[in-house]
Amino acid sequence: MILLNVCFSQSAVFIGQMLMNTTFILFVKHIMLISLIICIVVSFGYIRKERIHNFEYYLLVALASIGMITVISANDLMVFYIGIEIQSLAFYVLAGLKMYNNFSTEAAVKYFILGAFSSGLLLLGSSFIYGAIGTTNFSTIMLMLSEPYEVVNLKSLIFGIMLVMVSILFKLGAAPFHAWLPDVYEGSPTIVTMIYSIVPKIAIIGFVVRLNLNILNTNVFFINDIWIPVAILSIVIGTLGGLFQAKIKRLIAYSAISHVGFMIIGLATSTSLSIFALFFYIITYIIISINIFTFLLVVRKVDNNLKIKKINELVILFKSHPFLAWNFCFILFSIAGIPPLLGFYSKLYIFIAALKYGYYIVAIIAAVFSVIACAYYIRLIRLLYFKEISYWALYVEISKTEAMVLTGTLFLNLFFFVRPDIFVSMLYNLILCLTY
Repeated sequence: MILLNVCFSQSAVFIGQMLMNTTFILFVKHIMLISLIICIVVSFGYIRKERIHNFEYYLLVALASIGMITVISANDLMVFYIGIEIQSLAFYVLAGLKMYNNFSTEAAVKYFILGAFSSGLLLLGSSFIYGAIGTTNFSTIMLMLSEPYEVVNLKSLIFGIMLVMVSILFKLGAAPFHAWLPDVYEGSPTIVTMIYSIVPKIAIIGFVVRLNLNILNTNVFFINDIWIPVAILSIVIGTLGGLFQAKIKRLIAYSAISHVGFMIIGLATSTSLSIFALFFYIITYIIISINIFTFLLVVRKVDNNLKIKKINELVILFKSHPFLAWNFCFILFSIAGIPPLLGFYSKLYIFIAALKYGYYIVAIIAAVFSVIACAYYIRLIRLLYFKEISYWALYVEISKTEAMVLTGTLFLNLFFFVRPDIFVSMLYNLILCLTY
């Protein structure tokens, strides 16, 4: 409780006001680094089993983390661009870590080409903003936008901000800039998919929340006219696209697109309630994603040491490994939003924030497609327990570390409803202090 009584309004700037460090930024950094450390710890067994002995993996992950920290701390468009490029270049190489695998190479090439195009849009948008205002520093831009009549070329400024937003939405994997996501998720090594499906989202969303609070919520721009359609489109495409997937990682990719849509709903309002709902959703998404990817990393057949890739391979899991089957079942219920699991509360708070802000249609659409999304989660549960078994296989025993990660994340999903008030009140008060 002492933490909640500290004044969170203090900030510090570095290197000519190009980098900023506030308690809100520190809060986002802690979430990001804890998630990254868990992902790295879980990846040890995968690296050993897949015989990936490239020491470059750890160097590239460290390089990507430096880029993401730079993104969170950026107080200038050029610094933000440099941070995005550092993390993206590391992820381009990590996507092609399995050089002997054609799918991994294809994923790396697709990610590189589309990512370079996205970075080009970011740079082009920054040049338009600089041409309109004469600076790329966020603090100066905020001061300029508080006096709209001082902006010489308002159309150029709006166009530049729209290009920057398109680049950010691409990095998040939001629709309609999501085409790269399923192929890259499927082709990349699972440990790499785990990292860049979780960690970069935290960095970019933390940056955008700060941008919303400081710059985009002025009387010049109507940014919600972009956020809301993108949120709805992401939820619709992510939900409908997942209904027809036969491979688990592609299903997770479309599920991630849908989750980004829910996060953007939290971004659209920028009130204390919506920011709380957003970060509650992000923390829930991290917990669920870590569990699911750990599950994919540890489930291997004894005879050939192969991982589960297709959905129909889950049919023998319950008979062969009941603990993993029950774990996966409860996580699927949670991600589907079945009460009283953690995933239900995360969506509930997003709906409450949207309704409180007056987005009734958005909340209804999101709720309807949440129900539709239950279809492909329930399909997986049906395969686990009710599908007739036509063959038999044994799975490799999981390590203690992996079992602890699975048990811990499952525990958080199952027992949150026992005393939700403690965590909810602490997080809400913390967000209130951090952002105001």
